[in-house]
Amino acid sequence: MAGFRQNKVAKSDIQTDDETTSTEEDSADESASEADKTNDDLASLLKAISATDTDQKMTTEDETNKLADLAKSFKPKGNTLSSTTVVTKLPILIQHTLREYQHVGLDWLVTMYDKKLNGILADEMGLGKTIQTIALLAYLAEERENWGPT
Repeated sequence: MAGFRQNKVAKSDIQTDDETTSTEEDSADESASEADKTNDDLASLLKAISATDTDQKMTTEDETNKLADLAKSFKPKGNTLSSTTVVTKLPILIQHTLREYQHVGLDWLVTMYDKKLNGILADEMGLGKTIQTIALLAYLAEERENWGPT
């Protein structure tokens, strides 16, 4: 393959499982309380949307704004493991480690999946959206035993 270019990986780019595990364990408690809060927010929002009383019923614009704010709250606050909270562990099916920003992206994808929300995974070209998507599928297979349609 003439067009294939092989990249050299610096030692500092390689992340060990020990580094990831300690970050995940430290942030698990914080993330659990945040998840409970967002679940409560989502439940109250859905209740307000489906209210039968016209005084309590939200307008379409209000619904859209509330849902957009709620979805925005799931967005990671940083792009490295030290600047954001990541609770999703790397799937064993992925034999190599992900870069930090890819791990953060995987965590965001899992959060969006859990909340049954849609999102767009977008970044500069060549930063690993495909491997993040594959990692999500591997995570769903391992952790949720969801191997796809049957």
